[in-house]
Amino acid sequence: MSEPVPQSVFPQNSGKRQNFRRGAVRFEDGARIAHQRHQRHDKAMVEVYARLTLGIAFGPGTGVTFLVKVDEIIQEDEFTGSQLAHQFRLLQRGGTPHVKVFCGGGHFHTVPISLHPDVFLPNIPFMQAQVALETTVMTHGLPRPQNLAIMLEMMDAVQNRGGVPKPIAFINGEVRVGLSTTELEMLAATSDVRKVSLRDLPVIGTTKEHGGTTVSATLHIAHRAGIPVFATGGIGGVHRDAPEDVSADLPALASIPGCVVCAGAKSILDLPRTRERLETDGVTVIGWKTDRMPAFYTEDSGLDVDVRVETPEEVADMIQSRDLLGLNASLLVVCPCPSTDALDAGEFEEHLECALDLARVKGVRGKALTPFLLNCIGRLTEGRSLSANRALLLNNARIATDIANALART
Repeated sequence: MSEPVPQSVFPQNSGKRQNFRRGAVRFEDGARIAHQRHQRHDKAMVEVYARLTLGIAFGPGTGVTFLVKVDEIIQEDEFTGSQLAHQFRLLQRGGTPHVKVFCGGGHFHTVPISLHPDVFLPNIPFMQAQVALETTVMTHGLPRPQNLAIMLEMMDAVQNRGGVPKPIAFINGEVRVGLSTTELEMLAATSDVRKVSLRDLPVIGTTKEHGGTTVSATLHIAHRAGIPVFATGGIGGVHRDAPEDVSADLPALASIPGCVVCAGAKSILDLPRTRERLETDGVTVIGWKTDRMPAFYTEDSGLDVDVRVETPEEVADMIQSRDLLGLNASLLVVCPCPSTDALDAGEFEEHLECALDLARVKGVRGKALTPFLLNCIGRLTEGRSLSANRALLLNNARIATDIANALART
């Protein structure tokens, strides 16, 4: 199982003072500034070594702050985990990573980063094939006790492919990037776990609740923590009979540069409108060995993808191209449910209509609608929808790990 945070990135350094502030990790210790003048330009070489600890107090809005010294003035700059991860990958490929440092007078100077020889890149978590996992699938989407069993199977699937699983959740209002087995067991068994979407992130730290993260919240936190690849079951989208009811997953996908591996949008949604919204928002839909976007439980929605890929290396190349171009949207990798477990599309639509009718009669709407419909469909299919859900979750976890491995090798 993956280890919970905090995680030590650099070798331990005795005798150095650690400074932490709320919402960020500051490292004065291990940062040395070599300040040089070259004609009219001030340049600084930042040699980062000794210790950089990530994960401590890592939460929404958290970045990594380090101090640089230019013209005897200490300046601060804040970097997200993903920005640092990009720089470290560049360094691993033999390039020279740079950051921009404010030096007063409205001027920014380019600062190249070098690492002390004691720092081993393969030991930096950014260099490992980390895979973020959302937790509402466990806290709200799956019935007990299968919810915990399937989450543990997903983590095993990531580890068996050489990856590091990082389920993301909140424990007593504190974000966890990586959960212990004890924490997973507690969340899976607790009935009053909050469903945490993007809008809930500023709230849960105050209410001190436990929370399972949705696609949008997981994507945001994973990006801040420097984890570019994220596996889930299906994304939210535009609801049937209520086109004004749009999941927060869609704007998150349009504005957060991750790589989300899923089985398409959930079958209970208005899939044509959801696909159109993805196109409008500039979200690239990548078909994993398919030309058609799957529909969660079923293999084919009838909607085309933007591009088909056959290997994880192709996806890793697209991630790098996206980042180099400075685009902010996620790449959405859609993977059909394994054919041995997928449901027949016609049969599923019949069951869905029954479930929707029952929801209308009972007045179920909002965030309660999706789990209600999934539960109804589970009963109507006599458990076959749960088998399909398990199969696609494990399949997505494996594919996400292959992509993360390919990205770590680049």
